[in-house]
Amino acid sequence: MSKSKEAPPDAREAELLDKLTNDELQTRIDEAMMELPSVKQAVFFREYVSNGGDMYQAAVKAKFGDKSKTTNQEKLKKNVQKQASDLIRSEQGKRVIALLMQQINRSCIVNVDWWLRENVAFYRECREMQPTLLNEEGEVVAKDHRNGTQAGAALDRIGKHVGAYKAVTVELGDETQATLRDILKQIHGKTTGIPGGG
Repeated sequence: MSKSKEAPPDAREAELLDKLTNDELQTRIDEAMMELPSVKQAVFFREYVSNGGDMYQAAVKAKFGDKSKTTNQEKLKKNVQKQASDLIRSEQGKRVIALLMQQINRSCIVNVDWWLRENVAFYRECREMQPTLLNEEGEVVAKDHRNGTQAGAALDRIGKHVGAYKAVTVELGDETQATLRDILKQIHGKTTGIPGGG
């Protein structure tokens, strides 16, 4: 009977981090930062995670090599890059990066949720009906959406976010060009309303 495979260490660590509350995660980050031998390293790791993994720029922000006596800029850059690379590959560095990435990911989720709520609220506002025509007695005889165009744009953004749209591949065969009628016929199976369409 085969034994079930255990999750690799990195995966297990990620699962444990997922279960932490935000306060617990912040405590872990604070503790990890305090264990670093210098403030420069703490600045480096925060910059490295926040800038999307630009190792050299993070090292520059952390002022790595600022006390170097070498005047050779290329040599200085290589030294800084090596120092930064060693930090990232170290076990302590991997732990700090994992903690900070967990925090960044949670922040992104909050921001995306906020974005979605704002777009839904904006869509509903634009879809509200308002009077567009009054008769001589001041009675409403016609209504329309507050802003149908913007409502459609908001709905389009929401649809893209939730994955409502599917990519469509159009096969053009050996033809170097395809008319609008040809493309729509392959997508929808009909060309009604197109001049010359069937």
